[in-house]
Amino acid sequence: DSGVDAEVMADIGVDSGMDTDVEVYDDVGPDAGVDASVDASVPDGGEDAALFDAEVPDTGADASSNDVGLPDVGEVDGGAPDAGCVEQCTDAICGADNGCGGQCVGSCVFINAVCNPQTYACVCQPVCVGKCGGDDGCGGACPDDCVLPATCGGGSVPNVCGCAPTCAGKFCGENDGCDTAVCTGCLNVGEICLPSVWVCCQPNCVGKTCGQNDGCGGLCTACANPLQYCDVQATWTCRDKCGLPCNTNAECQGWCGNAGYYCLGHECKICNPSCLGKGCGDSDGCGGKCLVDCPLAFQYCDQTIWTCRDRCLQDCQTDAECQGWCGGANYRCGGKVCYVCQPDCAGKFCGDSDGCGGKCTACAGANEYCDTSAPVWQCKDKCLQACALDTDCAGWCGDTSHFCLEGKCAQCS
Repeated sequence: DSGVDAEVMADIGVDSGMDTDVEVYDDVGPDAGVDASVDASVPDGGEDAALFDAEVPDTGADASSNDVGLPDVGEVDGGAPDAGCVEQCTDAICGADNGCGGQCVGSCVFINAVCNPQTYACVCQPVCVGKCGGDDGCGGACPDDCVLPATCGGGSVPNVCGCAPTCAGKFCGENDGCDTAVCTGCLNVGEICLPSVWVCCQPNCVGKTCGQNDGCGGLCTACANPLQYCDVQATWTCRDKCGLPCNTNAECQGWCGNAGYYCLGHECKICNPSCLGKGCGDSDGCGGKCLVDCPLAFQYCDQTIWTCRDRCLQDCQTDAECQGWCGGANYRCGGKVCYVCQPDCAGKFCGDSDGCGGKCTACAGANEYCDTSAPVWQCKDKCLQACALDTDCAGWCGDTSHFCLEGKCAQCS
């Protein structure tokens, strides 16, 4: 079939009586001039094999040519990939061409699917453990296998079997809807649900004291004496509150009904505090500290650090506080802190700020004064001021013809 066989048969001739069977091999002798050896044995004709060799013309074909239909170089075992080929399977899907005559063990569309390296097909195993719905990882949905009263998503978790119990509108002994508990609500205020019989009962402690039955299986806790309490932890009897462990003096004074009780070592005890001859922060002998005047007039007893501090260091609200505490008219209050301020009225006139919260009073004219009585301070003629004496007018008005008449300066001759 390769073309070479036909040529050989033409040279030999079909009537020669020779056996014309031709067999193609992988190895070819150097004298054949072709890529395949020809076994032209002629057992029936008896001709010399040399005659056959002489009859075969030299085709000039290169031994590397494929004139007789041999496999291409690089192919092994009838088409297996060349060992030097690099597969192209990066990001490939399962079963895709690998570029070397084979297939890729690639990715699959579904989460739980894997590529079978034998069949190059995606195999997927659904995963639905703990789920009653939603994606099964293989393109399908997990089955709803919840058992009532549970429903899929009923416990507020999507795709998970659950049940949301509720006792809203239900009463003592009724099911919570999930078979997990029994409701204990009662219709009337103050009633309690008795789990032993699942009925509502109204406790009654009228006229009863600590430890007596309330009629519903419980005990009453009232004590007739307000200074006593019902010991529900141990004896179920009324005991003095004054014997309770305390944390503050106020507790003891309330429990014991006496302002002379103090909390000392978590026990209420009678105590007489004394700060005579003691200083700020000294012990009063009853667990407290002495809040007394400091030896220096400009100091105060600071209760935050219990020591005497300069009053001028207190948090202030007004300038007057600072002036009193610090002892000077130049003190001002700013940001709750007292500070010294030096008023500055240089080049300023009546009503201008002095830089320390006050106002300047100077006027440009020698015969003017700063009227501070009006809402807006302004300079006015001195002669218009209210007077008391004739000499006031003589000075303010600049001559001796002005006199003080009925509190006002007027010219008179």
